[in-house]
Amino acid sequence: MKRKSLSVTKKTLNFYLTKLKDPQVRKLYNLFSNNLASMDLTNKKIMVGVSGGVDSLSVLFFAKCYALKHKAKLYPVIIDHKLREESTTEALKLKYKLKKNFNINCKILSKKITKIDKNIQSYARDLRYDLFFKECKKHKINYLLLGHHKDDLIENFFIRLIRGSGLKGLVSFNKNLSDYHGLKIIRPFLSIPKKKLKVLIEKENF
Repeated sequence: MKRKSLSVTKKTLNFYLTKLKDPQVRKLYNLFSNNLASMDLTNKKIMVGVSGGVDSLSVLFFAKCYALKHKAKLYPVIIDHKLREESTTEALKLKYKLKKNFNINCKILSKKITKIDKNIQSYARDLRYDLFFKECKKHKINYLLLGHHKDDLIENFFIRLIRGSGLKGLVSFNKNLSDYHGLKIIRPFLSIPKKKLKVLIEKENF
């Protein structure tokens, strides 16, 4: 590796390790790291879904810390659903901000909208997973980190309850680790309420 590249890498590492000295940040990182410990992702490729919300930004922040400490390779991606006129502009702004402020390169994934024959939320969810899966397969990535938190779990439970889901449907989201056609989906903050993640994002000025 060239001397300049080594210097940039060291500077980036010091930037994130300094952030971890904060007790609140360190506590969340330890939870994040512990939820990944059983999988041993050292030297592995990891995709991170980034939406711009406090949940996914928190996961991205700690995934970057984890990758630097464990020599893992991150593939952060932003999904542009193209369901709103401003979605592409928002995705580009987020990509620029993360590169400028945190030295994180994100790839934007999108797909031309065809006929939507289901509710918008279901369409957006299916599109996300389809794009994640195809990109992971393309780069031989077996792990995907998502930023779902405790509030998502509660909301999802009541949505499924209202829709008349059976017991299996009601508990299916309650997993830190799940499988999607062989792709391991990890939700390290499923036990953490959104307000705790919000504190981190405000503190780090994401």
